Amino acid sequence: MSKIVISSAIIVGCLCAILAVNSAGVSSRQIGASAALASGHPAVYLVKTTSEVYRLWERKKAQGRVVVHLGRFLHYVQPGFNPDYSAPLSGYPVKVRPSRDVSGDEVTYRNFLWFAMDKGIMRESYNVIPLRDFQQRFGLGTANSHPRDVVEHDNASARIMTVLIPSVREPVLLNIDASYLGNMDLAELARQLRASALSADIVTVCLSEDSPDVSPAERSKALEFVGRLSAVAGAAVPGSYQ
Repeated sequence: MSKIVISSAIIVGCLCAILAVNSAGVSSRQIGASAALASGHPAVYLVKTTSEVYRLWERKKAQGRVVVHLGRFLHYVQPGFNPDYSAPLSGYPVKVRPSRDVSGDEVTYRNFLWFAMDKGIMRESYNVIPLRDFQQRFGLGTANSHPRDVVEHDNASARIMTVLIPSVREPVLLNIDASYLGNMDLAELARQLRASALSADIVTVCLSEDSPDVSPAERSKALEFVGRLSAVAGAAVPGSYQ
C-alpha cells in the first residue's frame, strides 16, 4: 500500500511541477498585465503600418508569443535571394552575389509576420481571414461556409489559417489589420471578440498605410473600430504608437 501511496505522490508532484513550469513560462513571456477582451482593459494601439506593429513588439521585447492576426493577407513572404549573374564567371566554385536592389533584412507589409517568427517574437500564429478571401486563397468552394483550418509548420512552429477567431489559453498579441474590416460589420466583430474569450496584453489596430492593397475605405473603418474596440476593452482612450 505504501508503494502505491509513494508512487501516486510522485506522479502528482510531477504533474504539479509541469503545470508550475508552464505557468511560469507563460507569465515570463507576457509584456505586461493581460486582460480578457470581454471585460478587461488591454492596451489598444493605433498603428500606421505593419512594420510599426513589428517594431512595437520588438520595442516591448515580446518573445515566444502566440499572435492572432485578423486580415486578408498572410504577411509571410520570406525575403528572397535574387542572385546576380551579371558578373563574368571566374573559376569554380561559382560565386553568386545577391542583387543590390534586394534588402534581406527589411521588414515590410509583405513579411512582418515572417520576421516575427524568424526572430523568435512569435512561436505560433493564427491568421483569421475573411471567408471569401479564405475560399479564394485555398481553393475552397463558396458553398462551404465553415471550411476547415489550414495548418502549416515552420521549423515546428504552427501557423493556423482560419475563418474563426480562435480561443487561446494564454494571453496573445492581437493585431487587427484594416484589410479585415472592408466588408465587416464592426458591431458583430466586436461581439465575436468578446465571445472568443481571448485575452491580450497588447492589441494593435493597423491602418496598413504601407500596403497598396488596402483601400482608404478600409482604413476609415479601422479608425472607427479603434473606438469600438476601446469600448469593448473598457479603455476610455485608445493608445497610439508613432
